[in-house]
Amino acid sequence: EKSLLGMIVARTISCFMNSDGGVILIGVGDDKKILGLENDLAQLDGSTDNFELHLTNTINKYLGKIKGPLVRIRFHKIEDKQIAALIVKGSPRPVYLKSAGKSEFYIRSSNSCQPLDVSEATEYIRDHWPDL
Repeated sequence: EKSLLGMIVARTISCFMNSDGGVILIGVGDDKKILGLENDLAQLDGSTDNFELHLTNTINKYLGKIKGPLVRIRFHKIEDKQIAALIVKGSPRPVYLKSAGKSEFYIRSSNSCQPLDVSEATEYIRDHWPDL
């Protein structure tokens, strides 16, 4: 379960990196309800440092070590619950999600993460990074 969750977080981060960046809130539901990080932190000895290390390892594993500097993490307390805000910068190069021996390309479209097939990704990359 933990690796699947890591891959989902990495996929979402890659969507933002391949688009214009943005903020990803962890511990906040789609309905904007504050859920908190307590369950996540409990699996990581209750430490935000361990949470940040786990996030770094997730980025390294699925997106590559050179993508780490494009993400900053900030922790906030809201309604007495801890949440994490990932501030993601747009990448200067295409970002591929690497999993199970294959690479996938995702973009942010409206409020969702969308996979692109090879021809769509090629066209998007040409438009988004014309200098490559």
